[in-house]
Amino acid sequence: MNKIYTLSYPGSIIFGNHCSELLPEKLKGFSRILLVTGNHFKNSDQYAKIVDSLADFTLSTISGIHAEVPLEDVDRVVLAAKEFQAQAIVAIGGGSVMDCAKAAAALAVLDHHQRSAPHRRRGAACQQSAAAQRFQIPF
Repeated sequence: MNKIYTLSYPGSIIFGNHCSELLPEKLKGFSRILLVTGNHFKNSDQYAKIVDSLADFTLSTISGIHAEVPLEDVDRVVLAAKEFQAQAIVAIGGGSVMDCAKAAAALAVLDHHQRSAPHRRRGAACQQSAAAQRFQIPF
């Protein structure tokens, strides 16, 4: 039986100067937050400030997202989100980080997600979690 999936846009994409200040308010109602970022940003003072501002949440961070996101990066984030039982995914960084987090949020809610499945190579889209929130924070 063939199934058709739909990738919907996330609940929120916020970008602009100082938008990270909105994170605690926008994440109300969630407790387990997965942060997705690149290695460069993870080692910055701005990252430390964001983590400090989210002290009321249980956080996990995954970094090292590559440019032109390989499927293996998406799989790593999906696995991290499932193992951590993330209620929201927050991506902080540039386009590759955003793309990876959006794809992972869509796939993480599927019980039958298979790593590097051939149908994903053809660009099949899957249903998005209503709880997933993404924020683009330029640096």
